[in-house]
Amino acid sequence: MDLVDHLVVDYTVVTYDRRGLSRSKVHDPAREVTMETHADDVHHLLACLTDEPALMVGCSLGAVIGLHLAIRHPGQ
Repeated sequence: MDLVDHLVVDYTVVTYDRRGLSRSKVHDPAREVTMETHADDVHHLLACLTDEPALMVGCSLGAVIGLHLAIRHPGQ
């Protein structure tokens, strides 16, 4: 049983493919995708889903993106 299976018991869980990973495409491969871009992507996704603050769990790069999200959009 992975972490998501445990969390869905008590929480609404949203996962996504970050820009340039798996099924998500980078529109301009010559342009660097920054941590700020990743954080803004998460911000826009969450804003479409809820106007309430969200809890975020991230491992490795996901944790770094979460920290950038917290700095750029602290109320989210």
